[in-house]
Amino acid sequence: MHLIITDPWFAKNRALHISGLRLFAFATATVLLVIFASLAVYHLVIVHGARQGWPIVTPLAGMVSSVERQSQERYLRENLDAMATKLGEMQARIVQLDALAERLAATAGLPALDAKSKAGSGGVLLNQRNLSMDELRSSIDFFINMPRSVQID
Repeated sequence: MHLIITDPWFAKNRALHISGLRLFAFATATVLLVIFASLAVYHLVIVHGARQGWPIVTPLAGMVSSVERQSQERYLRENLDAMATKLGEMQARIVQLDALAERLAATAGLPALDAKSKAGSGGVLLNQRNLSMDELRSSIDFFINMPRSVQID
C-alpha cells in the first residue's frame, strides 16, 4: 500500500510504503493497546473505587453484585426444584416397589418384609468428636469386613 502525504508546510511530498504484514502488525498492536488501556482504566476506576468506597462507584458495584447474587439464587432454586421433583418421583417409585413386594410375598406365601421400620436410620451425628487415624482405619476395616446379613442399629 502506498500513502502519499501532501502538506503545504512540507517542502516536498512524502510517500509511505506499507506492506500487508506491517499493516496487520500495526492493527494488532493498536487493538492490544486499546484492550490493555481499557483493562487498566477498569482496574483503576471500578475495582479500586469499589474497594475504597468511592461514592459513585460503590452503588454501581453493589448493583452488579446484587444482580449476580440474584442470578445465582435463581440457578440454585431451579436446581433445588429439579432435585425435589426427582426425589418425589423416586419416593413414588419406592412406594410402588413396596406394594409390589407385599403382593409378591402374599402370593408366594411368605411373611411380608417390614422395610418401613428402618425408616430414618441415618442422620446428624450429635456427639461429634474427631477420630484419630487409627480409629478411622479400624472403623473402615470393620464396615468393609462386616457380613452383609448384619444390620447396623
